[in-house]
Amino acid sequence: AAADSPTRDEYVVVSAHYDHVGLGSALGGDNIYNGADDNATGTTAVVLLAEALAERRLRRNVMFVCFAAEERGLRGSRAFCERPPVPLERVSANLNIEMIGRPEKGNQRKCWITGAGYSDFAEVCAQALATEQVEVIPFRMADSLFGASDNASFAAKGVVAHSVSAGSLHEDYHQPGDEVQKLDIPHMTKIVRGLFDVTVALADREGDLSWSERGEAFVERLKGRRR
Repeated sequence: AAADSPTRDEYVVVSAHYDHVGLGSALGGDNIYNGADDNATGTTAVVLLAEALAERRLRRNVMFVCFAAEERGLRGSRAFCERPPVPLERVSANLNIEMIGRPEKGNQRKCWITGAGYSDFAEVCAQALATEQVEVIPFRMADSLFGASDNASFAAKGVVAHSVSAGSLHEDYHQPGDEVQKLDIPHMTKIVRGLFDVTVALADREGDLSWSERGEAFVERLKGRRR
C-alpha cells in the first residue's frame, strides 16, 4: 500500500516536450506545423497524470515537467539537468512520454520503450501497463531513438530514463499534417491510464532501477557527447 507521505527523499520525473518545429515549408498551402502527436499528446499525458496523482501518496515524490526546445537538441531538458531543482542523485527514474496518439495499424493498446534492454525500466513498465491491458512491443528503431528525446539528458547524468511511445514515425511526422483530428483518442486514453499505473509502480517500488551492461555502455557514450 502507498505510504501516507513519501518515505524516501527521492523523485520520479514524468516529462514530455511541448515544442514542435513551428513554421516550415508549406504543404497544400499550410505552413504551420502544429505537432498534435509530436508532442501535444505527451504534454497532455503529463497534465492528466499530474491531475490524477495530485492526492495520491507514494513512497517517492513525483515531479511533472514539460520541456521546451527538444526539437533543437534537447535544450530544455539539458538545461534542467544542468540546474535541477533537486539533486539528480535523488531522481530515481525519468518517464518521458513521446508521441502516443497515432499507433500503426493493428497496434492499438500497444506501446514501445526506447532502449528497453538498457535497464529494468521496461520490465516494470510492462507489468504495470498489463493492468490496463496495454502491451509493450518491440519497435525497430527503439534503441536508436533512445538518445533522441529528453530522457537522454537524464541518462547522460546517470539517471535511469527512457521514453515511452505508443505510435509510429507516421507520414505526418514533422509535417503540417500532424493535426489533432488524426489522433486515435481511445488508444491514447488507454495508454495514459496505463501510464498512471507505470508512474505509481516507479514511485512506490521498494528497490531502485539499474542499468544493464548495455545500458551502462550507452550511458558512457552519452556522457562523452555532453562533455
